[in-house]
Amino acid sequence: MVAKRYGFLRALVVVFRVLAWVVGIGCALGFVGTLIAVAVTRSAEPAIFSVILPIYSVLGFVYFYAAAEFILVVLDAEENTRRTADYLAYLAQTGASLPQPPAV
Repeated sequence: MVAKRYGFLRALVVVFRVLAWVVGIGCALGFVGTLIAVAVTRSAEPAIFSVILPIYSVLGFVYFYAAAEFILVVLDAEENTRRTADYLAYLAQTGASLPQPPAV
């Protein structure tokens, strides 16, 4: 098993995922609040926010969640590269050859 590295980035993934849900839920609650304000005041000003807020909500959620997933992809690529380098170093030390693919 390869040791996990870059603990700060793994913690940042958790922070970004939490922020994604906080932004998504917060904007959804704000959207409900603006709909209530439109119904109560019958003003056009909250109606503009009720159109814009869901767009920002989705974009904010997607941005933070995608940032977290991108960090995980980069960390997985680094881990796979390190694992491959360790395996190739092991093969070089033992003098073994790479396994042959099955014949077709």
